[in-house]
Amino acid sequence: MNIYNSSNFLFLLYILKIIITLILLGSSVLLIISLMIKCARAIVINSESDTSKLSKEIYRRLIAAVILFLIPGFVNMVLDLVVTDGNETLTRIFANANMDYIKERREEEKLEKQVKKEQQHQEAVQKLEDEKQNNGTGGTKYASKIEYRTQYIDGNFCGSYTIRDLACGPTSLTMMVATFANPNIQVSDMTDYICNNRSILNYTIGSGIGEWVLDNKTLLDHFNISGERIFTTNGTLVDYDDNRGQEVLKAVQEGYGVILHVEGHYVVVGQNSSCKQNEVYLYDPAPLNESKLGCATIEEAVRKASNRDSSVHKNAKWKGAYKYTAK
Repeated sequence: MNIYNSSNFLFLLYILKIIITLILLGSSVLLIISLMIKCARAIVINSESDTSKLSKEIYRRLIAAVILFLIPGFVNMVLDLVVTDGNETLTRIFANANMDYIKERREEEKLEKQVKKEQQHQEAVQKLEDEKQNNGTGGTKYASKIEYRTQYIDGNFCGSYTIRDLACGPTSLTMMVATFANPNIQVSDMTDYICNNRSILNYTIGSGIGEWVLDNKTLLDHFNISGERIFTTNGTLVDYDDNRGQEVLKAVQEGYGVILHVEGHYVVVGQNSSCKQNEVYLYDPAPLNESKLGCATIEEAVRKASNRDSSVHKNAKWKGAYKYTAK
């Protein structure tokens, strides 16, 4: 952006113009007052010598006044002839230094900043898309979009329970594997592995998948993905805090898929080209309605995922977050 057309620069010029105007007006007023005093003195004294001096003084001061008012215009004219900035002369820059134009520029600059942010975000998304690296199993090292899976399917979870009722954690892990390693994996593949290896994973039937499974090396190695915890509260439900939210947002912007552990539920957040720079896309494996999916800030995502019952869980609360990518 041209600095000479920025609102801040023009505002400084606007203040300078006011100061110059005040100086000119003040000088003119002082000049008039001094002449009035001279005239009054000459009338009171009624002296020919004083009258003669007054005439000379008025003549000199009139010349001074003319010069005073002509100097700024003369300076601008000279600058206009010798100093240019592209097609915009210095005179026009000074002319633009008014509050109406400055307000217009401020609004334009806000829009320009927003457009620039959006462009940077789109460029980052495109860069991730361009830098996709095949890891030998059909997945990508980093992702600009998560492969979605739903737990609203038929099937048992370890015999006594259903995928629909209890498999939000395995479904979230399935999204990570589908995105970064094996796009053909199904939720039942994940639930079968967890159930068949529950002793290794320290999983108790009916308890729901525990946090310790989310970064279990045996599970991650089996499905050829890499994962690590961003933070954990070791099962304690706490209010959302922005410091941890920024860590999650950074991981998503870097191309990781992230599983959030909220109150009684697991969800995935990741990139999506439809989202703004400070937003992620919420991939809820069991959305109560369509509003539970889509772009949101981290705090909004946690709140939506936590709000499983309209009578409770109205605040954004969580227990941990984990990020994933291909090995």
